[in-house]
Amino acid sequence: MLESTDDNILKDTLWSLANICDSSDEATKELLKEDPTNKCIKKIINILGGNNKTEIVVPALRFIGNVVSNYDDTVTTHVVDMGILSIVEKNLTHK
Repeated sequence: MLESTDDNILKDTLWSLANICDSSDEATKELLKEDPTNKCIKKIINILGGNNKTEIVVPALRFIGNVVSNYDDTVTTHVVDMGILSIVEKNLTHK
């Protein structure tokens, strides 16, 4: 569903993932365990890097924020190493 070109499907998928990770550390852990190569995180970072629609950016940022705040420091470091900070900066300065 993260590959969808339909903004409504993408938006709903991102909100679902964000809400799963917002519910508990255990839920985040289970989600990441199912994705050992971090394909989901990489895809969402790519979505953030190439999309400026608020309805897509907000849930994508929420997902990333929930992942890095609910899980261990190695995941946070990995997400930072994937370049999330420059993408967040771009989205914060977007007019």
